[in-house]
Amino acid sequence: MPLRFQDITMARNNRSNLQMPMRYPVTLRQTEEGYRTSCPELPGCWSQGDTEQDALANIHAATLGNDR
Repeated sequence: MPLRFQDITMARNNRSNLQMPMRYPVTLRQTEEGYRTSCPELPGCWSQGDTEQDALANIHAATLGNDR
């Protein structure tokens, strides 16, 4: 399966505690074990899942924990 990109949107707090939506492209690739995702703009941010939906939900959760 070819490499696919999908945008994810996340809300992050800035210094004034306002929610700001951020969009990051993520890669989604099918592997023998399921699906692998990564967020190239956030080094070291990657995840996996049994299905596309699981992998995308997991990478979304991973980006929320990344304070860049």
